[in-house]
Amino acid sequence: MINKKTWHTPVQLLISAAGILILSWIDLNAVAIHYNETINEFVAEYDTTGFAILNVVLCLFTSYFLARLLSWSKSTWSLMFVIYTLMLCAFVPKLIAINSAVYLSLHFMSSARLFGSVLAVRTVIIVIAFILLIAGIVMRCRDRHSPVTMTLLSLSTIISCIMYEFSTFAYAWYFYLGLLGMLPIFWLAMRQNHLKIPRDK
Repeated sequence: MINKKTWHTPVQLLISAAGILILSWIDLNAVAIHYNETINEFVAEYDTTGFAILNVVLCLFTSYFLARLLSWSKSTWSLMFVIYTLMLCAFVPKLIAINSAVYLSLHFMSSARLFGSVLAVRTVIIVIAFILLIAGIVMRCRDRHSPVTMTLLSLSTIISCIMYEFSTFAYAWYFYLGLLGMLPIFWLAMRQNHLKIPRDK
C-alpha cells in the first residue's frame, strides 16, 4: 500500500506550481493593454472580465493546495487565509492595478504623491509580506499558537489586504469578488480553531 502522504505531497506541489504559473501567465501575457488618452486610462483590446474572475478562482485553489503543502498539520484554513490574501495582492491583473493607480492620482490630488509612492514600491511591499509569511510558516512549524507566529502571519495578512485595496481601487467589483473568497475561508478557519485549540478549564 502506498502511504497517502507519499503521493499527496507531489500532487499538491504540482497543482500549486501550475496555479502560480498560470496566474503569472495571465498577468504577463494573457491581456495586452495600452493607454487611451481620450478617456485617460489603460484599456485592453477585448473584455478581460473572464480573466479577472479566473484569477480569483485560481488564487483560491492554489492557496488551498499551498496551505495543505506547508501547514504540517490538519489545521489548514488559517494558513490558507494568509496565503490567499497575499496571492490576491500579488496577482492583481495588470490592467486593474495600473488603472487603479491612475484613478488614485487623478481623483485624490492632495494625496496623489502618497498613493504614487505606495504603488511605486508595490512589489517591495509584496516581497515584505511574502517574507513575513515564510517566517510565520517556519515559526508555525515550531509552535502554531505562539505570539510570534500569530504576529508574523497577521502582519503579512494586513499588509496584503491594504495593498489589495490600493491595487483594486478603481474596480470595486473585483475587490468584492476577492473579498467574497475570503469570507468562507475565514469562517472555516475560525470554526477549525474553535474545535482544535484546547481550552483551559
